[in-house]
Amino acid sequence: MSNSRFLFYMLLGIFAVTIVPFIVLSFYNHPSADDFCYTNQVSRLGFWGTQSDLYMHWSGRYVSNFLLSGISYISIHWMNLATIVQISPLLIFAMLIGSFFYFIHALAGKSLGLTEKSVLVLAIFVSYIANCPSPPEGIYWLTGTVTYQVGGCLLLLFLGSIAKYVRAMSRRERLWLALLLLVLTVVAAGVNEILMSVLAMIFVCASVYAFRSSGAKHRSFFVCLAIAAAVSFFIAITAPGNWVRANSFQHYGLLRTVFMAFYSAAIAMAKWLNAPLLFSSIFVLPVGMCIIRGMNIRKHYHPILIFSLVFLVISICFVPSLWATGTNPPLRAQNFIYLLFVISWFVFVVLFVDYGAHTYNLDAGHIVQFRSMKSVSLMLSIVFLFALCGSRNVQTAWKDWVNGSARAYNQELMERSFVIQESKARGVEDVRVPQLTYIPYTIFFSDIQNNAADWQNVCYAEYAKIHSIYTE
Repeated sequence: MSNSRFLFYMLLGIFAVTIVPFIVLSFYNHPSADDFCYTNQVSRLGFWGTQSDLYMHWSGRYVSNFLLSGISYISIHWMNLATIVQISPLLIFAMLIGSFFYFIHALAGKSLGLTEKSVLVLAIFVSYIANCPSPPEGIYWLTGTVTYQVGGCLLLLFLGSIAKYVRAMSRRERLWLALLLLVLTVVAAGVNEILMSVLAMIFVCASVYAFRSSGAKHRSFFVCLAIAAAVSFFIAITAPGNWVRANSFQHYGLLRTVFMAFYSAAIAMAKWLNAPLLFSSIFVLPVGMCIIRGMNIRKHYHPILIFSLVFLVISICFVPSLWATGTNPPLRAQNFIYLLFVISWFVFVVLFVDYGAHTYNLDAGHIVQFRSMKSVSLMLSIVFLFALCGSRNVQTAWKDWVNGSARAYNQELMERSFVIQESKARGVEDVRVPQLTYIPYTIFFSDIQNNAADWQNVCYAEYAKIHSIYTE
């Protein structure tokens, strides 16, 4: 057995240890908060009426609005909402793995085999799941997942497609990739403001490079893509709903926003550089060096410049929320930022080692050959497994499953549904239900309050077709 395949099986085992509790917990997941609100809105206004109402009174995220309204429409006519939220985490896992693989495959081309690409994908995926800021808001809460995790997958597809387009040899392949990039640009611009900011930075950098480099290829295409992005940004930003929503928050000035963005990014990056990420970098490095060799990069940029660029990108991700609301992005948005950080960090590590090897005339081949040492791979896999087991996300997921809190939480919510149905049968329209006593923190996002006028209670009551609901 080759070491690449051996390492793949080791990481597959680590992947199983990490992901199994998250998969099991998805079957105890329940809708909450905005999940009910979107369904109620579609029920009242219809699918297209909801699009108009959201754009005019809530948000310019035209793609997120479209997806959430579509899911709500499906829950009304074909599939129960509770079933959808149990399936959605599994779909998100599949989408993340698929988009990671597409991104790696686009960068590596033929320089890596299928097994080595899979090793890289597993290492990145496990690192992300084990350390993302909030599994409830990023994996299990349907509204947060659609708004931000889908955006992360689209960004990976976009970057991978750019890499494939630049490398494409045939005119037909470039045409198909050009159409794909055009669609991805228009779609990604309407998902969330952070993704929009990242896309804007990508297009600014691409435009500067294209016009500063003599004889730069594909210049006209990227100009057309930038124009499509600008039009999409305009449609999303100028939505009346954005300004209606923004007026309910206190705003920072520009200078304070920039300062707080840099400060928040520095704090977040320091927190995210933990043991699992550092150990997964060791797995990524040999495979990443193979990709670098396959690209035949001629320019080797200083690590300080590369790290500064990573820091700038992460800082820009904090700007929309700080400017619009005066607060840091919610955890569901920080999940998206963390995904971008993980990818950026691995790229930085590989380019850092490549720069050192080039500057000091070191033989980087030893790093590539590191893949062939089974004993070292086994040792690192064991250390990586222990590091992951120390991750708060993994520990909490196993705890929620093993100690029965997720099962008990599921049972309590099923009993709540029974109480509501029984009350409706007796003609009671103001329903009081017991407060939840079991909270599985991996999947729990929010619940109704003891105040019937709270917006979550109002949405829940409308969904259940009763006058009001509140907890004891």
